[in-house]
Amino acid sequence: MNNKQQLEYLLRIRKIREVMVVKDNIHLTYKYKNRNHAFKQVENLQDKIINHVIDDVLFGNVGELKNIEKTTSKIINDTLVNERKRIHRIDDRFVNHAVKSNTEIYSKFFNNRLNNIKYSLQLRIEEELRKNSIRNLSDSEIRKILSEKYADTGKARLKNIVKDSIHTNESNISFIQALNEGYSYKVWMNGRSKGKTRPWHRARIIASVPIDEYFDIYGSYHAELMYPGDLNGGAENVANCRCWLRYTNRTPSNLKKKSSFNIPHSSYLHGRNKGSVKQNGLRVNSKSGNKITRTISNIGNKIKNIRTKITEKIKQNILSLGNKFGSNFNKQFTIDENPDINIHEFDEIKVKRKLRDTLPKEFSDESIDYILDVLKKRGNASIEYGQSFNYKTGKPLNRECKGIKDEVDIDMENVDLDQGEIATQHNHPSTGLRAPSGHDFFVAMGNTWEDYKVIISKNEIWVIEAKGRFDTKIRNTVYERLNEFAMNSMKKANSKNLEKGTFERWEFLNESYGGDVKKYINFIENINIYQVIL
Repeated sequence: MNNKQQLEYLLRIRKIREVMVVKDNIHLTYKYKNRNHAFKQVENLQDKIINHVIDDVLFGNVGELKNIEKTTSKIINDTLVNERKRIHRIDDRFVNHAVKSNTEIYSKFFNNRLNNIKYSLQLRIEEELRKNSIRNLSDSEIRKILSEKYADTGKARLKNIVKDSIHTNESNISFIQALNEGYSYKVWMNGRSKGKTRPWHRARIIASVPIDEYFDIYGSYHAELMYPGDLNGGAENVANCRCWLRYTNRTPSNLKKKSSFNIPHSSYLHGRNKGSVKQNGLRVNSKSGNKITRTISNIGNKIKNIRTKITEKIKQNILSLGNKFGSNFNKQFTIDENPDINIHEFDEIKVKRKLRDTLPKEFSDESIDYILDVLKKRGNASIEYGQSFNYKTGKPLNRECKGIKDEVDIDMENVDLDQGEIATQHNHPSTGLRAPSGHDFFVAMGNTWEDYKVIISKNEIWVIEAKGRFDTKIRNTVYERLNEFAMNSMKKANSKNLEKGTFERWEFLNESYGGDVKKYINFIENINIYQVIL
């Protein structure tokens, strides 16, 4: 063989060996074995729920399925814990906390999605029973037809949540490992999605950053992510994302400079540029400037068109389903607790004076009036509701969102996060802690667009002021510490033999936990809290 033939032969041998290494890679096999096991559990759970809904519609009063939340939490927990063992064998408290936090968040995502699928499925099956085509069949025949027709309902979406949880968990753990190993920089990478990478996730338009700083991501809104899958980015950046990071101690060529020009959201979408300044890692010169401008403009227009089509399609589906099934369907998209019936009464003049004397001067009288209106409406609510508002004008920035039990996700999709003067509010139900939870502080410290978080309850109003950036380590530390305070308060209540669910126990828990929160937060820089006792 001549030299060229020898080279080709060696390259083929190398490729074959690489394929064999991939096949024999126990970590890779274990990864997909772990994921596929979770998929089977998801399918079994959804089959169980589908059959339960069918029986409930056919026969009625079959009762509620038990331990669904525990089952979903176990599926996510087992999956992420096994992932942790695969990629990080050392017992590290920060890694373990990350896994725990990701498990809690994705378990809630899973349950929310499951509830929505269950409700929608029930409406569709009820509509099927109204059709003459199956009305005259026997119960067993109807059950078989419906089981086959709706066998795959929601399974793909639930599997996607499992995949997203694995991706977030892997990225989070790798980030902690890189911090522990002393890397200086991180570089955004992609290519695993086979040509389906989000236009705004392409590595060539995302500037590299020092390891403890955020990546600037410009989709339909500006988001700051520590790593791919960071839940601060919202569903637009997390769902089905398969990007990853490369960590290095060599200065990347596209490192984001402190003095670099930051592209506003609108200019990114419309492709405006200012000469040869660096735009999110792109160097624009006289030869490539026009080409880059056209590319960015095309990406922006594509994003806007896709988003418009999706939004219109969702609206049409909601309207058509609402007309089809009646007003009950719309309960998932509106507020169910009637504030006129459940109104909270208090001395408005006295409370307004206390708020004015306690809250920062940035809060206008109009915003205080808005908080009082929410207190009237949601002070007695049994679950959480939330909304964003402008604390200078007092005007809401989006619709009021309803939570699931004791937590609410505030929808910020149509809010301009670059406008400033943004605060959010949500209520804490009376059977719970009135002071901010560890999760409240974790979110407030992570949202750079949010200056204040207002927590409203029947007896107290708390406000968190967390302006600026807080790294993940500080946020996790605060989250863990406040959870410890809550656990300690419950232990103290148990030692005093205070019966669970009683007024005396809740008052003790709130006084103990609230006092610990105030003492601790006073020692954290750049965070202030304000408490108004009604």
